[in-house]
Amino acid sequence: MRNWFVLAGVGCLVLAGCAGSDDEARPDDRPTAPPAATAATLAEATEATEATEAIEVRQRPHLACLPLDQNGWSRSEQIVGVVGYPASLAASDDAVVILGETSPAGDVAAFRSIDGHEWQRAEGFPDPREWGPGLHLAGGSEGFVAVGTRNGSVPNTPVVAVSADGATWEQLAAASLPREQVSSLSGVFAGPSGFVVVGNAPPGGQLFVWHSADGRTWSEADVPPLRYGAASVAAIDAGWIAVTADENGQVRVWTSADGERWVETDVRTPPPDHAVRAYVGAAPLVVHGGALVLMVSGAADDDPWPHTPTVWVSTDEGTTWNERLVLSDTEANGFQVDGAASTGFGIVLAGQQGRRSEHAANFLHHSGDGISWEPCWTTPLAITQIVAFGDGLVAYDAEFGDVFTWTP
Repeated sequence: MRNWFVLAGVGCLVLAGCAGSDDEARPDDRPTAPPAATAATLAEATEATEATEAIEVRQRPHLACLPLDQNGWSRSEQIVGVVGYPASLAASDDAVVILGETSPAGDVAAFRSIDGHEWQRAEGFPDPREWGPGLHLAGGSEGFVAVGTRNGSVPNTPVVAVSADGATWEQLAAASLPREQVSSLSGVFAGPSGFVVVGNAPPGGQLFVWHSADGRTWSEADVPPLRYGAASVAAIDAGWIAVTADENGQVRVWTSADGERWVETDVRTPPPDHAVRAYVGAAPLVVHGGALVLMVSGAADDDPWPHTPTVWVSTDEGTTWNERLVLSDTEANGFQVDGAASTGFGIVLAGQQGRRSEHAANFLHHSGDGISWEPCWTTPLAITQIVAFGDGLVAYDAEFGDVFTWTP
């Protein structure tokens, strides 16, 4: 806006030399060049515009914390066409994909990069009108899978799209899926044995799990009946693990070697149920170095909404869980993890921390083991999505619409 006002002012100054009606101004009275004062003003305005642009470039924040060389962070080109928050961000072995809003109406398209710097719009992604609210994306060795529900359908019709490389997409026929009607699909997850989708079915919201080895052929897994359709899922060395909260407020943990058959684990010290319920869908669950880290919200508080910045950690595949404080802050009044990634140097949490006496602050906290944490404040940047890619990271900043990458 400042540039516009400067240029508008310049236009008025130039036109001021020609002010008045044609009847009042004689041709021989009109200067052949701008008056000296106007030319000087124009030069000053041009310099001011260039200075303003330079200041604005310098003031765009640079992401420079974590226990890494800050010079490892770089800002990529802005993704042309993305106008809102990215719906999701995921990486395979060879590419990164962002599902981003491309219109104020919430239309979504897929964008792909092989290095996190240069982005191209993907082909064949389902018509934006196909998607309703709640779009999820996962990437793995078999490529990418996006899941959601069809806009305007009641009960909801599931929508599943697949891509081997993130550049070309194909929507699967609803009739080929295990269920043609669902209440919701709350998440999709990638692992060594393929993909797992979690959702709940009408009319009672019973949880179900689908599994696919390649993202194209799906089958419904054998899981006990649970009426709460949210689960935090992660791939582990032995297969898969899921953390759920049932309708009675009991946190339950399930494991599977192949994604098809699930067995309940005897949990001795579970996290509280609102640790899972506080998030829409399920709390983020990250595996790092044999430890499971559940990104909960104020598990030490009686209030089910996020307050105390804590996580719950298990080192025995979900049998026992211990609460760990991320940040000691007596002013804490809100703790929301928007994204999490496990990398070679540890775990990174992206989100926002509320404080009683101040506005919320955005963070990118990190830990080498899930137990001891180091703070990293990114405000005014607002990292809402982060994913491990190769040996580095790719992060999306919703405040300025920038993509940041970190490479060793």
